[in-house]
Amino acid sequence: MIRIITDSTCSLSQDLSKELNIKTATFSFTLDGDEIEDDGSVIKTDEFYSILEMTEDIGPLKAPAPEKYEKLFADGVKNGDEDFIVITMSAKNGESYDSAIRARESFLSNTRIAGIRIAIIDSRSMSSGYGYLVMKIAKLRDDGLSYEDIVEYAERYKSRIKGYTCVSDAVSLADMGFLKTSTRKIRKSSDNIVMLSTDSKGMGVVMGNAERIEQVYRTYADDFIQLVDRELTDFIIIEYSSDVSRAEDLKKYLIRTTGYEGEIYLSQLSPSGGVILGLGSVGMSYVSKSSSDSFGDLFRRAGRVTKTS
Repeated sequence: MIRIITDSTCSLSQDLSKELNIKTATFSFTLDGDEIEDDGSVIKTDEFYSILEMTEDIGPLKAPAPEKYEKLFADGVKNGDEDFIVITMSAKNGESYDSAIRARESFLSNTRIAGIRIAIIDSRSMSSGYGYLVMKIAKLRDDGLSYEDIVEYAERYKSRIKGYTCVSDAVSLADMGFLKTSTRKIRKSSDNIVMLSTDSKGMGVVMGNAERIEQVYRTYADDFIQLVDRELTDFIIIEYSSDVSRAEDLKKYLIRTTGYEGEIYLSQLSPSGGVILGLGSVGMSYVSKSSSDSFGDLFRRAGRVTKTS
């Protein structure tokens, strides 16, 4: 069995992660002075967002320590797993990737178990973008694709994932180092909803501003129509933080305006994702077109393409 591991800022909800047998190395954060582990043991997701509405005392995120990844490797070996794929948030936006690299080196050095393979993949994305990648490779694993092909596919595939989100407080994201745009420029541009994506290096970039959430839906849908690879996008993930109605409305809008017929998953951000994006965030992810037709060759050879239109 191939064990797939990610970190807790990934956009996949706990239910989806459990359904797909994806393991998670958790971030931690401070809330009203207390350090909270994002594993659901102290604060459940819905409870977190209720608290977030009443407090501004949210401390910085702390990336998973190497020991958390090492424990997931050790648990996998005990379960009979020999192959591991770890996908982390962008290395440009935190220490999760470096932590996983150190964990691999330590684990392989200390255990000396022959045949263990551990691939660490920098998603160069945030939130919904690498949540999509994690879900895609889990589906490929369950379809029986080989370890080597999945790792190759993930490395090639990640540059084609198009992820969006929106926030009401982009200044905080800039202060935390998640955006290329300076805090000064954000303050000058707008006090309304800010739409975000990531660049090719994994840094957050501002797509534009909106006065109403309906304008966000329209921007997402317009981009989707122009950019989507309908052959390779056999599902869409819609992520949300505190307001599921926004995710439901976006789903309806996409179906009505784009003609998309594939599966659409709604997925609530974990508390550590909520620390980054805040209340009211909603985003989506899919596979974008490529200027080169060679990208999909591996997928097509594997016979895993699902036509959606």
